[in-house]
This record gives sequence, C-alpha cells and structure tokens, in this order.
Amino acid sequence: MKDYQNLWVTLLSNKKYYKHKPLLTYKNQSYSFDLFLEKVRLLCNILLKQQEKIIAIQVSDPIHSLFLIVASLVAKKTYWMVNEEVIQSVNLNILKDVLIVDDQLYEHFIDSNDDAELPLSVKANISGFHPFCWVNSSGSTANHKITEYLYQGLLEDTLRQIRNNNITNNDRIDIVSSLNFSASLSSIFPVLYSGASLHLCDSTLDIIDFWRQEKITMTTLTPSLFRTLLKRRVSIDLPHLRFICLGGEEVFTSDILLFKKHFHKNQVLQLALASSETRMIGELKVKADTNDEYKEIKYQPIEGKKWIILDQNDEVEVEADEKEGRIAIQSHAIGHRYINSYDSFKQVDENTTLFISNDMGKIDQNGQLHFKGRSDNRIKIKGTFINLSEIEANLSLIESINDIAAIADSTYENLYVFVTTSSNGKDEIKRIIQASFPKLTYQLIILDKFPKTNSDKVDRKNLLKRVSSVEKVKDPYQNAWRKQFPLIDNFEGKHFFNDLGGDSLTSLSLITELEVVIGKELSPQLIYLYPTFEKLKDALYDSNTFNLIQVTEYSSFKENILFIPSIHGSHEQYRFIQESLKEKYNIYLLQYPLKENPSDKQFYSFSMLIQQCVSFLDQSNISFKAFIGYSLSGYITYEIAHLIQQQPSVFIIDTPIYEKQSLLMKVMNDSLKTLKIIKKNFFNSSELVISYKRLKRRIKQQYFHTSSNDVSIQTIHDYFFSFYAELLHSKIKVSTTTFPLGVFIANDQSFFSNDIKATYQWEKYSQNLLFKKTLTGNHGSILNKENSLSIAATIINELKEVTDYNNRILETALTKELIIDIE
Repeated sequence: MKDYQNLWVTLLSNKKYYKHKPLLTYKNQSYSFDLFLEKVRLLCNILLKQQEKIIAIQVSDPIHSLFLIVASLVAKKTYWMVNEEVIQSVNLNILKDVLIVDDQLYEHFIDSNDDAELPLSVKANISGFHPFCWVNSSGSTANHKITEYLYQGLLEDTLRQIRNNNITNNDRIDIVSSLNFSASLSSIFPVLYSGASLHLCDSTLDIIDFWRQEKITMTTLTPSLFRTLLKRRVSIDLPHLRFICLGGEEVFTSDILLFKKHFHKNQVLQLALASSETRMIGELKVKADTNDEYKEIKYQPIEGKKWIILDQNDEVEVEADEKEGRIAIQSHAIGHRYINSYDSFKQVDENTTLFISNDMGKIDQNGQLHFKGRSDNRIKIKGTFINLSEIEANLSLIESINDIAAIADSTYENLYVFVTTSSNGKDEIKRIIQASFPKLTYQLIILDKFPKTNSDKVDRKNLLKRVSSVEKVKDPYQNAWRKQFPLIDNFEGKHFFNDLGGDSLTSLSLITELEVVIGKELSPQLIYLYPTFEKLKDALYDSNTFNLIQVTEYSSFKENILFIPSIHGSHEQYRFIQESLKEKYNIYLLQYPLKENPSDKQFYSFSMLIQQCVSFLDQSNISFKAFIGYSLSGYITYEIAHLIQQQPSVFIIDTPIYEKQSLLMKVMNDSLKTLKIIKKNFFNSSELVISYKRLKRRIKQQYFHTSSNDVSIQTIHDYFFSFYAELLHSKIKVSTTTFPLGVFIANDQSFFSNDIKATYQWEKYSQNLLFKKTLTGNHGSILNKENSLSIAATIINELKEVTDYNNRILETALTKELIIDIE
C-alpha cells in the first residue's frame, strides 16, 4: 500500500490559489487561507501533545470543527465528528483512546497561544493503512454504526471525485447540512486537495438565495431536501451552479423531471448511489437540456469499485442480468471496518475490502446497476409482500407531493404512508396506491413537514413515533401488555403472566412500557406481585395521576398563577412568594405522581415528565396568567410553557443554562481512566486495591466534596449518567420561545462547582425577555423572605404591564375592525 503526502504539505502547495479569495465563508464572514493555516498550526501543536489517537469533535461552530478536522489530520490523528446522541449510543470501551473536544476545551486550546512551528515529523508521508476518520451512519433505519476509513480509502475516492467531476480551483463548493453527515466528506476534501473554496450555509438562510449570493458552482443534497427546495418554486435562475449531487437517500425518476424543469443548458445532476460505509458506488449523470427519458434509474459503475450481486445465502455471485440480490462492493476506496460492529466488512487482501450492504439490485448485460431498494424495505404485511421503496417511487410522481415515507411498524402488521403535500389530493394519493397495490391495507397520514436528521434525511424513527399521536389507543395498559405477547389472539385480562410465556426479559420490557404509560419508575417485581393484567392495572391505575393543588381560596374575579415544584414535589420554598401574590391571584401548585420508592435516588426522565405535564395541563381547562419555577424546575416550567396550548408569562428563579459537556465529559474521562488503571493492575491485587481506593477518593472529593467510603466509583458513574446525562448531555434542549419571560439571578454563584459552568444568557432563546434581575444571595438562599417579597412585587408589576399591553393591542384591533365596518 502506498504512502500519502501529509495534508499540511498539500495545503502549502495550494496556497497560490488563495491570494485573491478566501478559503472559507460562513455567516457573511470570510476566512483567509493564512488565518486557516494559523489556526491549524496552533491546534496541531496542542493535539500532538495529547496521547489519545482519536479526536472526537463536538463543537457548535462548524468553522471551529473544520479547524479541528484539518489539525487532527496534520497531527496524524484520526478525527470523528460526534454529537450527544452518538456519544451516548457507543460502548464506553470505544472511548478509551478518544479525546472529546467540546466548545470549552476548544476555547482552552485557542487561548494557549502556542506559536511554535510545526515539527518536521508532520511533513513526513503517511501510510495508506493509517486511519483517516471515523464516520457515523445516520441511524435513521438502524442503530448507529461507526465506519473507519483509512487514508487509502478516503483519499483515493477524493482524487477520483476531483477527476471525474472536473473540480478545479475556480469552483465554489457548499455544505448545506451538518458536518456530522458523511456527505460533508465530498465537499471538504475536494476543496482542500483542489484549491477550490468552501462555503457553509447558515441554517437560517434560504438555500436558493445562499447559492445565488455565494455564486455556488457545486452542491450536494439529500433528495428530500432537493424536493423541498424545488417543488414549490416556479422558476430558478442560478447561472453559476453547474453541478448538483443527490445522495444519502433513494432517488426517483421524478427527481430527474424536477431537475429538468428548473435547470438549463450545461447544468448537471448527479444521482449518487452511496452510503456512509462506501461513499459513492454508482452514479447517473443527467444534463438539464437532454431529451432522454428516464423510466428507470440505471447506475454506471464507479472507477475502482466492483459490484457483486449475492445469492439468497449472501455467498455466491449471481450472473449479470440473472437475478437480483444483495449488493456487495469490493474496492480499496471504501470503508475499512465497523468500529462498533463485526458484520458486513470482509478483508479480501491487503489492499481490498468487501462490504455487503443491505441494498438490493441486479446488473444488466450492459454493466449497469438497477437499484431495487433496501432489503429491510421488503416486507410482508397481512399476507401481502410489498416493497416500501416501490410505494414511495410511485407516489413521487404526484406533482403536489413533496415528501414521502412508507413505514411499517415493528410488528409488520400496520403500514403507514406519510406525505407532505401542497394540496389536499388525498383521494389521488389513495387512487395511485390502490392501482399499484390493490390488496394493501395502510393508513395515510398527511403532515405539514417531515422531521429530519442532522444530515437532512427523513427521520423515519421519529415519524413512526408520531403514529401514537395519530392513533388513539383505547387502553394504553393493555397495549403495553399485548406488545409482549403479539401472538396471543384472544387476550383476556385474567391470564397469568407466566402462563402466557412471560420470563424475566419480558417482565423488564413490560415494565419499561408501563413506565412510559404512567410516568413513574417501577420495579419488575410488580409483575410477580400482580401476575395478571387486571390485577396489575388496578394496582397502577390510582397512582397514574397529576394533580392541581389549590393553595389559596378560589375567586372567579382573580386570574390564576401556577407554581411548578421541584422533582420531589415540594412547594415550601415558594411560601413567601405565594403569600405575597394571593391577594391578587388564585395560586395553584402542580403535583407530580409519587414515585414507587421515594428513597430511590434515580431521577425522572425530564423529557417524558415535561410531555406528561403538558398533556395534563392542556386537559385541565384552567387558564393561567403565569408559571413560576425555581432552579431545575425552571427548566421544566420553561419547556412546559413552550409546548402548552395557552401562552402564559414565565418567571424562572436562579435557573442557569449549564455548559452541556464540561462536567459530564470530566466524569466520563475520570471513569475511563479508573477502568484503565484497574485493567492494568488486574493481576496484582494489592496494587489494584490501592489504585482503586486512591482514584475513588479523588473522584468523590472532586464531585461530591466528601471522602466517605459508602460511595463507589460505579455509584458515582451511575449517578451522573442518570441525572446529568439528561441535563448536560442535551436530553433537555432549550427551546426558542416567544412567551414573556422574566429571569431572577442570585449574585453569589459559589453554589455551582467549577466543573459546572452556569450562565444566564436566556436572551439567546427567548424572543420576549422581560428582564433579568439580580438578587442578593446564593442558589440556596435566594428564596428568603426579603427576596421573595421583591420577586412577588416584580411579578405583579410585570403581569400588569403585559395585561395593559395586550389590552392596547386588542383595543387597536377592535378599533380597526369598527372603522372597516363603518366604511
């Protein structure tokens, strides 16, 4: 296997192309080539000092991500773009040799001001066997998988792309999706190796306007995004855009028609058959002014990549034009292996890898590949064999349909066809499905828009979750029970759990389902205490309640204020505020369902709790003037107000916005270091005990400020992952809101550990921030009597101003309406 030039040397050789143009643009800012090299040099010097070989990049600014990507490669490290979901989904063992660089660590790196020159070692060539990057699959149809690319695989495919698509230093290439999307590889590295410029699209911009403004010449899109952009346009004038690549999802012949409708002359559409594991394995290039008709998409082979169609046993190669089967790809320019899985990749020889995909197809006598959808899209529903891709292809021909997704549930008993449409053509959609699949039973669901993954693909998992909001389940308890025993036709509530075939695994699954239904934690032992459906339901039913406690005597002449308590349900800390407000308002307190075991230190799932609160309050038919929450319940209050049907004013008391990663990453890294040392000294029991106790004591002192011996490393690890993994690891995501928001802040922030960076920049999320008021005290004392009186007075005054403002708006509207009537 050959060696490759270090990227730093390549960059220096391309410097001549950037004398009169920037290398990068983003949000109306340009980044010169010299500035780019300076940032890469600084970061590279720092990364060279780190022992970890994998650099996991989790920074919010994509420009900073690009600096880190290139610095990692120059330092001969392997880069990996990650987010919270990816980190949570992988086994901790994978993270042993990984350095996670978040925003805080990135700023620390930049502040180091390391001005040393790069060592000569970075200028040396790199073996083609060296790992280049880790790439995540989107996880839209399966669990997250991580593909490792070697230098040979990634660079050979990049150079092929530059040759075949005639990429030059005059091209202006964009990125419109997240850098976590593997398609970004097809933009970043062709730019760096050709001297072209890279332009990142701000998510707030219209993409068509962005193309026009930046004079983009080449773009890569998902088909669903392409359809969304063009189906609602009458005409598009983009003379600079010469090349559009569609990939990442299945493409249809209707996409070609859409392209030919909006583009002209020499503009080219490239339909790419590609995946995160292989990049592009087949293509069809279409010129906008061609008269050719495309009744079926037939892919041309890609240089250096061999197609193999396997038989039903995934073993024997099928002859061309004989039968369809699973598509395997043999090449030196594809992924090398899965990091977190062992299937699909096989090493043919030193330079060549075979990847067996889930895609189906056949090769005709002309050597063209006919793609036939994914193997997991071929299913049998109620006796009828169907191909979900075929349904989507047929519906894509309807002009008024923008997005389509045909999805079966996990039992393969129900089929759902989701669409977004610019008209009410429900009958036309049903007619087309009926003509192609006369025996098919399905449910048609029309949405305003589809949920998308970070890579702009249709989020099919999320769509299927929405079915529960479309279908009304008559008995959620029975639904949870029946899911465990789908083959039982005559379900009766008197059947015993064990008699139905239940075991320990089934009991865990059932308890998990029931926890979602009732919103509290349960013990699997309940299944054996109440072994029939009827007994278990009766035992749980009474505890499945939220309540509104009326703290003050009700008056129909007063408006209502709701206090959101802490997770433990106490409202004692609010007593001084409630006392001050009761003369003007009816005071209510939200009460959560009690937990089965109050001494249990595990916390509620915040996202689930918020959804349940919203559902309960929407059904209560009580209108509230304001919500009030303190500390963590301030987060809950804020998100409830965002989701609820009414729009009250919200007042949150010392509710900081935490830096999401700092504490969690520190705990993770310390835990992993502990595991490493324990493993290292495994065969020496005395050193093992000493190491364990020393590290346990250090972590306890650092995070719990105690040296007590009753807390183990595992307890610490579990504690933080049950609580902070949701709070700091983006399970709670602060929403952008328009309701009136008031923020009270304690001036003494000593309560928060240095590891938790607390900020109060709520103006980033609230578009209607009334005030930020600082009070004397720390987090624990902010609700003393003096502060509570001040808080209550501020709330009364602000609510009066909000009411006066709303009355003026209403008066103006009524006046205008009266004038119109008179005229």
